[in-house]
Amino acid sequence: MSQHSTPLPIRIETESGHPDRPTVTRLAARLRGLGSNNRWVVVNRLPYRHHDYIQAYRNDDTTFDVEYLRPGASQLATTVDDVDAVIALFLDWTHQTPGWEGDRQWTPTGFTPPTPDPIAPDDEAVLRKTLQERVNEGFWTFDDVVQRTMDLHNDLTVSKTSTAMLLSEIWNDRAEEQKTWPTVTDCDRLDEAFIRLREAGITAQQNFACCMRCGTAEIGGDAPDTDRGYVFYHMQDTEAAASGHGLHLAFGTYAKDDDPVAIGRTVVEYLTAQGLKVEWDEQPSKRILIGELTWQRRLR
Repeated sequence: MSQHSTPLPIRIETESGHPDRPTVTRLAARLRGLGSNNRWVVVNRLPYRHHDYIQAYRNDDTTFDVEYLRPGASQLATTVDDVDAVIALFLDWTHQTPGWEGDRQWTPTGFTPPTPDPIAPDDEAVLRKTLQERVNEGFWTFDDVVQRTMDLHNDLTVSKTSTAMLLSEIWNDRAEEQKTWPTVTDCDRLDEAFIRLREAGITAQQNFACCMRCGTAEIGGDAPDTDRGYVFYHMQDTEAAASGHGLHLAFGTYAKDDDPVAIGRTVVEYLTAQGLKVEWDEQPSKRILIGELTWQRRLR
């Protein structure tokens, strides 16, 4: 696979939205596509590192203001005249090429990330537990984890900056841990099975809804009319699986006259095809269990 078809270890987002993990070709296209209705692009590393990004803003005179921030430092900026030079700069930053800043004049923008306030030990213990759980689940971005944790513990007088800095420690530890994981994890196999199930006409959703009742009520909302059934696991199932208790999957049909057991058999077939060990006794009222599951879901 060439470098132009391999996704880069970055996440890119533009003013027009649609964040993704681009290839070299895609990154170049997104930068070339900046204009009057789509002025800026922001790039973060993967795995995500808090306060570590590069971004560009296209001016009316077709020059680009390029800014970058790294942990523990102030934001710096420079003006670049040519989009090809911007692309080269972004790629060198992405690959952490020594001296990637070149001989350009970088000047402070005046933005320095705020210093986090101290967290009381008891509050830190509560926050750390929740942050670690959300990170282990693996479905949330860095910002999602911060916001969800603050929403859950809104009784604590802890700032968003302090919560984010505490998460940075946990997040970076997880990124290091990922380096020791197998090339293909059980969660990768699960992802592939769910992709195949969707291709086979089954609505397949992971970490969907807060509970079984809500999931069952909502699963058909955005499903294609051609889907004959569904399978999902909800957020409480995710939490249990990330804690080492296996993963339960709910399944069923949309039409009352259809056989839910047939859907269950199809789900089991696709899961086992990916090498996952499944427990199910072919009863429509019983959920499918993946009991022997190592929950290693990669950071977003």
